[in-house]
Amino acid sequence: MLITVLMMSAVFLSATVIAGLLTVYQLGRVGSVADSIRATFAADAGLQRGLFRVFRCNANEPVIP
Repeated sequence: MLITVLMMSAVFLSATVIAGLLTVYQLGRVGSVADSIRATFAADAGLQRGLFRVFRCNANEPVIP
């Protein structure tokens, strides 16, 4: 009886540890996804600024960086 309780406790403990590690891994990936989204928006803003400088209405004026 005692052996069965110890084995069941070990099984539940190992399942809990595995679930915790998977959760920590998933949370780490969320941070890298947020950085990727931030980089995408920064690149889009830079592209829009460059296109505005090229195709703006008063193209004869000097471009201010």
